[in-house]
Amino acid sequence: MKTIKPENRYRIIWEVFILAVTIAVFIEIPLSVVFNNSSAGKLLLIEFLISFIYIIDIVVHLNTALVIKMDVITDRHRIASIYLKMVLA
Repeated sequence: MKTIKPENRYRIIWEVFILAVTIAVFIEIPLSVVFNNSSAGKLLLIEFLISFIYIIDIVVHLNTALVIKMDVITDRHRIASIYLKMVLA
């Protein structure tokens, strides 16, 4: 399986989707805490879905080529190493 090009249209759409999910989470969490939302079953399903989306996002990032100083990196092991350094730094 080839790596995803950084300029791929579907990857860009995915990034916009992840941004929308993140904004929704930043709005939903404070509201559910302040108003003590009692629909726990519905919230549990939504939280599971959001966690699953973020796991898929990690997989997408690990399979997306990186451009560093005009050099395109397509080796998955190197991509994972750079990704982990960025996340843990």
